[in-house]
Amino acid sequence: MYIGAREAYPDGMTLACATPLQPYEEIKKLYAAQCQTPGFSDVAFFNRYFRVTPPDDESFVAQPGQSLDDYTLAMRKQFIFPNTQQGNFDIWLPYNRSVAGAGRFGKHSFLWDGYQMAKGYAADGRWDLVLDVTDNMEYQINRFGYPLNGSADFYVTRAQPDYFSHLVRMIADRYGPEALVRYLPALEREHMGYWMDGYQELSDMPDDGLAHTYRALVRLPDGSFLNRYWDDGEGPRLESYKEDVEVGELAVKGLTGVMRSMKLRETYKHLRAGAASGWDYSSRWFKDGSNLHTINTTDILPIDLNSLLAYNEETLAMAYEAAASAPGYDPADCLERAAQYHAMRARRVDAINQHLWDPKDKIYRDYDFVAGSQTAIVSAAMAYPLYVGISNTEQTFGVAAALESELLYAGGLIATTTENSHEQWDGGTKGGKRSKNVWAPPNWAAVRGLARMAHILMKTEVETDVEPLFALAERIKRSYMWGIEAAFAAHGVVPEKHRGDNPAKLANGGEYALVKVLAMPIETYRAMQKLEPRDAADHLPLARIALAA
Repeated sequence: MYIGAREAYPDGMTLACATPLQPYEEIKKLYAAQCQTPGFSDVAFFNRYFRVTPPDDESFVAQPGQSLDDYTLAMRKQFIFPNTQQGNFDIWLPYNRSVAGAGRFGKHSFLWDGYQMAKGYAADGRWDLVLDVTDNMEYQINRFGYPLNGSADFYVTRAQPDYFSHLVRMIADRYGPEALVRYLPALEREHMGYWMDGYQELSDMPDDGLAHTYRALVRLPDGSFLNRYWDDGEGPRLESYKEDVEVGELAVKGLTGVMRSMKLRETYKHLRAGAASGWDYSSRWFKDGSNLHTINTTDILPIDLNSLLAYNEETLAMAYEAAASAPGYDPADCLERAAQYHAMRARRVDAINQHLWDPKDKIYRDYDFVAGSQTAIVSAAMAYPLYVGISNTEQTFGVAAALESELLYAGGLIATTTENSHEQWDGGTKGGKRSKNVWAPPNWAAVRGLARMAHILMKTEVETDVEPLFALAERIKRSYMWGIEAAFAAHGVVPEKHRGDNPAKLANGGEYALVKVLAMPIETYRAMQKLEPRDAADHLPLARIALAA
């Protein structure tokens, strides 16, 4: 049914979010009873038992004379649903849900969309909304072991880039270190129970000169540990079934028998992991650097993910240090656990520097541990070590130079690569003909990261002139905000992505049509308005503690 019905609708997510007109289990039984009868039409069956409500794009267009500030606040209300208003395939969440936007993402809350939205809420003092996002993620960690990619049952096998600790730190900056203790159990359950799952078993394996893996964790031949994006599920994604089947057919072209079956299973696993990355899709995950059917996501150790996990480990150390003086905790045990997480972070940073830093080009790259080499892709993910404060002087200035020369356009940093492909997050080299799509997360990471490292280096490297870092952070901020403003002026909306070279022209590329209104760039814009790169309090809530020690 799914493949045939997909022909009548724009993409697989449309079908996955359709409203069943009878109890879903009854519909499945009806389908099983009818699907083999002569003349059966899967499209007619789907249309009979499901309702697809297309987004009313006009309702999200700004009113004549409406300012961008007024528009963004009005849209915020559109994307917050009471917890009593659940979708048909949604998992239950205890607090009001911040959904990702209009159209195909209008039904569900998403993991890293939630953080990107929460930073806008925080900028406007809406801590009630920040807490709703955080506590819904905590609920998912307690139920599933990690916050889901999205709040629907077809997402339960995968997480996304891990921003839970960022939310917790945001709350701790506002309410004090007690917040770190409040969320400590969930922070630890997610990090050790999911991202580091298999650590002991992999540690006990013999030193045979090979890489070994378990779920999202990889032990490299030198004994170091880094992580990859992962999805426990098998087969095509339910929300993109037809799209994945088509890619799978290209990947197994010319193969037969066992080889075909193995390659198909592998391709679906890589596609799922690519979706878990949130950067779906770009040449970062393609073996040949150009074509989606060569995808090899689970072979790759990404610089963004491992930077975020270093931040997790730092946050866990801070949480245990705070717990040492909290009721119900043993101080000696807490300080020992804090030391263990500091050491874990230090080992991860060493592994990042060993395997993901390119000393020749002075940028961070992803690492293909199956091939035993870095990938050739230049991507905006290189900003993430700066974002979490783990780069040194040479690394910081090397990344800054590459961001400015390779990825920065008038409308912001393009996301995510300089490569040419048909995927939405590939940009093409400067002067090329490919669309140069700008995306909120790497722009935020770059501005915060450049400013954060400037403040850190001011305190630790007295001979370093950090003015170029501040100036570039301010330039990227202005560029991104101008891109949003230009897109809004031309179309009366804040789209999912805009073009860096011409923000007034709607962006394109990828497996689905442009989402006309998305909450992530709306809230990033509001957060950027309040962000001051030269204000240490905006960038060093942790470093103020660490450097004072």
